[in-house]
Amino acid sequence: MQKWQHCKLVGKRVHFVGASGLFEDKSDSHLGERSAWSRLEDDGWELVAAVPDPQQDGELAFFFKRPAPPSI
Repeated sequence: MQKWQHCKLVGKRVHFVGASGLFEDKSDSHLGERSAWSRLEDDGWELVAAVPDPQQDGELAFFFKRPAPPSI
């Protein structure tokens, strides 16, 4: 069965989703929103949803997924 990794992009900050489904503390901040989008695209992430983020005054939050690497 295919497993997936998930992340959320708000502005220029990418938040990675942990296996428990909760957002981890791990995040990447980029110089700008454009570079964040480019990095996600280059790393194989696929956009799955865009919703207003109530924690960021309605700024859009973009959710992505990509296939998880095989477990060793």
